[in-house]
Amino acid sequence: MTTSIKGNATSTFGGQVVIPSPAFKLKKTSQQTVSNNTSTKITWDTAVFDLTSDTDLTNNRFTPSVEGYYQVNGLVRIVSLGDGDQTYLLLYKNGSEHKRLVQVKQGGSGSTNLGNSALVYMNGTTDYLELYARHDYGSDRQIAEDEEQVSFEGFLARAV
Repeated sequence: MTTSIKGNATSTFGGQVVIPSPAFKLKKTSQQTVSNNTSTKITWDTAVFDLTSDTDLTNNRFTPSVEGYYQVNGLVRIVSLGDGDQTYLLLYKNGSEHKRLVQVKQGGSGSTNLGNSALVYMNGTTDYLELYARHDYGSDRQIAEDEEQVSFEGFLARAV
């Protein structure tokens, strides 16, 4: 079987690793506002790396060019929350919620880090992934702009 990989020559696979395999990491270089009780798509400023040009910084999404199963990880830091506030990191696939992580901030106020990880089947043509954040603080909160605390990354775990 042959497949075309964006930005690369045609590669053949069938139980073999596609070289280069799709892999990416996105980061933020500026803060972003998340309104109260509103799922807000996280915007990405920079691709730390994108081996197959599958990230779209204009639409803030990953659209892989190879069909298969992808391990994706998301990390976000929401600053200045109160005791007991709920925060969420949401993985969206094709515009709908795919996986949710809920964390209740306890033991005082401050910032919270949320992580999310999933193994997701992607068709290699039209499927795409995005990250969203949400909180119930009562007023606008900010997502930090630190690569170590806010990132979206993934790689092809197994081609189909």
